[in-house]
Amino acid sequence: MLSRIADSLYWMSRYVERAENTARLLVSRLPLKTGGGGPDTRGTLGFWEPVLERYGGLSLYYSLYPEPDRTSPVAFLVSDADNPDSIRSSIGRAHENALLARSRISNDLWKTINDMWQTISAVHTPGQTDGISANPAKMIIKASLLFQALTDSTLPHDEGYSFIQAGKLLERASQTSRLLEIGITTPSPTSTTEAADNSRWRALLHSCNAFEAFHKSFPGDPSPARIVEFLLSSASFPRSIRFSLAGLEEHLENLIRWTNPPAAGQALEVTATLLSEIRSPSLREVPPSETSPFLASLNEKLARLNNTIIQTSIFREDHDPDEKSAQEQQQQ
Repeated sequence: MLSRIADSLYWMSRYVERAENTARLLVSRLPLKTGGGGPDTRGTLGFWEPVLERYGGLSLYYSLYPEPDRTSPVAFLVSDADNPDSIRSSIGRAHENALLARSRISNDLWKTINDMWQTISAVHTPGQTDGISANPAKMIIKASLLFQALTDSTLPHDEGYSFIQAGKLLERASQTSRLLEIGITTPSPTSTTEAADNSRWRALLHSCNAFEAFHKSFPGDPSPARIVEFLLSSASFPRSIRFSLAGLEEHLENLIRWTNPPAAGQALEVTATLLSEIRSPSLREVPPSETSPFLASLNEKLARLNNTIIQTSIFREDHDPDEKSAQEQQQQ
């Protein structure tokens, strides 16, 4: 497989997964912040700032929305083409990469990505209300699930499939880590009561599509410590960081078996080290409020792992130098 095709499949999958996670985050948080159509208060901004910092950046947000109102965060996350982490931007890049790899994906998969792009392209009015903007986010979630089903059922489970899965699983681990950081650091939007705090943790579970799975695993202990443990180290929940890294490890092993690139073992070694850290019993002893430094470090390591995968598994020694320029344009 040409390196540029492998690169496009990898990033196509990462961007679809990124868009789905941004959409889930948005849909899960909108019910927490209701009422009031006037200018935003500092309390509301405090509620959104941890999200905006990790999905585009606060400096970019305030440059685009110098006088934000309650709809501004939604527009920034959903439809703002100037935000590289908006749903629109992620789906746009997924669409571009799918077009480059069109010969290696099925007609049904291409149609799904094209439909996602057409839908999100139509959402371009910055001043939309929360309720209107949530609808395309919900559609993106459903379309992403269809994308995953079609990937499993219409593509050969070969080298290209493993590049798609590697992109999805690395992005999923990174997004779950981001969502955990946001859940831990976000203040309650309108109240400091126990009920408001519980709503914040419920929103975290919903943003990871983990609410039902968590309560089935821990029916009598919905504590923040259990929630953090579940999303970090569950061996059976598909969106936990541990499960995602274990799946990534499997597909990196497949790529080594199929392509045998000289340095591909480096990415596998890094993944195994991260898995060992996640599985460590000592991590469970860290209170949720003190988990942020570990998550920040983990995000940096996942970004380095992405670079290692690209350098050793995608752009191998036999790649065309012109192909490297395409990879450098991708957004992490």
